[in-house]
Amino acid sequence: MNRSRMKQIILEYIKNNGSTSFVEIENVFEEQGFKYKGNGAYTSGNHKNIIFWMGWNEEAFNIVADLKRDGLIEMQICPPMYYLIDGKGLRLPIVKNKNIKIDHWLPVTFSLVN
Repeated sequence: MNRSRMKQIILEYIKNNGSTSFVEIENVFEEQGFKYKGNGAYTSGNHKNIIFWMGWNEEAFNIVADLKRDGLIEMQICPPMYYLIDGKGLRLPIVKNKNIKIDHWLPVTFSLVN
């Protein structure tokens, strides 16, 4: 499946399912037969030790990054419980403040930009 089509499918999913987690996006990738697994990480541009998600390839992360950069979706910090409910999380300490020296996970969800 081409990247443009996958972006449309992800955007439609987020439109119909507000507060979409990375786990839910993985499920969409799986349903569509999109090869997303890899060794990449989606990190904060403001703090190198803040990680939003890991385990995808560059193409998969670029789909989310493109939608965000195009102003179609936005990220919001969410409680880690959202990910526990979805059945998956990262094995990293959770961000509690900005003064971190090692990698930490900041759980986020995606919604359409209003």
